Amino acid sequence: MTLEKFATDSELSAFHDVQEQYISRNIQLADAKASLTMLTTSGAIAFLLREESFRQHITTTIAMIPSDLSLAAPVLWPAAAASFSLALLAISAGLSFLVIAPRMPPPAASSETTGARGVVFWGDIASFPLSGKTSSYVEAVRSRTLTQIANEKLANIYALSRVCLSKMRVLRAAMFFGAVGFLTMFAWELIEPK
Repeated sequence: MTLEKFATDSELSAFHDVQEQYISRNIQLADAKASLTMLTTSGAIAFLLREESFRQHITTTIAMIPSDLSLAAPVLWPAAAASFSLALLAISAGLSFLVIAPRMPPPAASSETTGARGVVFWGDIASFPLSGKTSSYVEAVRSRTLTQIANEKLANIYALSRVCLSKMRVLRAAMFFGAVGFLTMFAWELIEPK
């Protein structure tokens, strides 16, 4: 079986469109999951901070440590669990925000063949000045060949895939810290002296 290259620019454009949709859906999925993670971890933090016993454990941890730690174990475990769960949940919420935060595209992508400003990345498009009745962007697009635009579109796919990879890695960490934070919070609820 022999592999064939794209025969036409329209085939290459169709490939780009499918890939862009696929990557964009994954970016939207990462943002949605991060929003849900941030919502639940922030809610858990608010719940914990409303608990009087939780606030007491957090604020008095240092004062409760006697010189003989073996005597303090019943007092220190709830305080340590409270502090640890709050820290983990806060880290998870912060990482979730980083996933949702907009990513900037690479600096002005230049066309390999023209050396001019790119016409596909949104940051490049927005940087074109208006000139008279028509935008210089329109003129730049019309001056490109289909192959040049296809190459820029492929560079755009690559940039989007890097954004997606970054979001997914940070999301994975946010979900891990959130899960461990929730488990620690539940452990605190179980070991908290009533």
